[in-house]
Parts: sequence; structure tokens; C-alpha cells
Amino acid sequence: MKHAVGSKSADLGAAAPGRGERPRPHVLRWWCVSACVVFAAAAGTWLASPVWLRAASDWLDVGQPPVKSDYVMVLGGAVNSRPFVAAALVRAGWAKAVLLAPLPDDEPRPDVPASPWADRAALRASGIADSQIVNLAFTPEHTQAEAELLKRFLNEHPAARVMVVTNAPHTRRASWILDRMLGDRADRVSLISAPADGYYAGRWWRSANGWKAVPAEYVKLLLYRLRYGRLVWILTALAILIAGLMTWAHLRHRSLGRSSTT
Repeated sequence: MKHAVGSKSADLGAAAPGRGERPRPHVLRWWCVSACVVFAAAAGTWLASPVWLRAASDWLDVGQPPVKSDYVMVLGGAVNSRPFVAAALVRAGWAKAVLLAPLPDDEPRPDVPASPWADRAALRASGIADSQIVNLAFTPEHTQAEAELLKRFLNEHPAARVMVVTNAPHTRRASWILDRMLGDRADRVSLISAPADGYYAGRWWRSANGWKAVPAEYVKLLLYRLRYGRLVWILTALAILIAGLMTWAHLRHRSLGRSSTT
């Protein structure tokens, strides 16, 4: 009997790892994954605070106060806000005329609200005469092309000062693009923030339109930096992380809302 007990004790002692033995690789992986999950959950909860969600939107807004200018340029899109802000600047005497993309050759499309026809209709409804609208060289399809269009205009009018109107979350990316495209002439351009279209910027996370605008703008910022900027991979990872945490916070907020109503 004693021999049997002694044998069992010897077997147990052989099976137990020694004090100097290193942890197995799968144990280290498990601890790393667990730490990452805990960190992501803690960061998501932290970023889900309204203070940080509001700060995420505020950081995108780099709009400036109006300055006396020759022209105000309306970037395409958000026809419920951008052209009306441009018209208000002209009526208030901050600018003399509005720079606008020319009308395309095709007919107006009612299913495309961001068309040049809609911008012109908004300007006319706000009291801007056709003589105060200056047609640019071509119809751009994105912000990069709009910056190229403005660069061409400033090459022809080197003394002109221009205010550029776009929505608040778009101003930071627009600023990066304009600075890169215009070079030394970027100091003759001011960005004016138009109100967010379809949601209240101070509580954007409570609106579907806000979720389409703010996280998407972070992704676009990172894609732009991925193509033109430095520290590409760090910024890309950061943008994806922020967008993912915002989405997680939104889904968590919705699930909590549903559970509270049941």
C-alpha cells in the first residue's frame, strides 16, 4: 500500500511543471487575446461616453470665421445647408459672388439631390442673382477634383481670396486636400462650416445620419492619409479602431435601449 501511494505521488510530481519552466505558447496567446478583449471593451465603454463622442465630431470641424473675400465656393453635396450658407455670406457682404460647378450636359435628375441644379435653385431662392454666380471650368465628382478646380481658378485669378463652404465634419479632410493641392496659395482660402445636414452635431450618435457622417469621415481621412500622407499604417489602424469602437458603442446603445423598453 505504501508503495502504491509513493508511486502516485511520484507521478503527480513528474506531471507538475517545474518552477523554472516557461509558460506554454498557447497559454501566452490566451493571455494576449484576453488582454486585448478587455482593453477593447474598456476603450469602447470609455469612448461611448457622450463627452468623447461629441469630441470626435468637434475634432473634425476646423471651420474658420468669415473673412472679407472676393468669392465663396460651394462644395458639392448637402444642398439643404451649403448653398444657403454661401448665399448668406454674399448677402452679408463677406463675398461678391459664388463659385459653382457648371451645369452638366445631361438633363436634371430628380433622384440626385446634390446636383448643380439644386445648388442654383437654393441660391436663387436665397436672393442670389444669376449675375452673382460664376461658373467654374468643369463639374467635379469628388473633393479632390474640386480642389483641382479651385487651383485652376486661382491660377487665373492669383489675387482672389475665396471662402469654401462645406459641412462641419468634412472641413478637416477638405483642409488637408486643399493644403496639398494649393500649396502656397492655400493661405488665400478659408473654410466655412455649414451646419450638419440631417442631424444635430452635438448629439450625432443619436441619429442614423450622424453615424453615416462622422465615423465615415474618419475612415475617409485615413484612406486619404494612406494614399498621400506619412505614418500610414499607424493612422490607418487608429482610424479603423475609432470607427469600430464607435460602431460598437452605437450597437450597444441600441441594445440597451431595446432592453429597457421590454
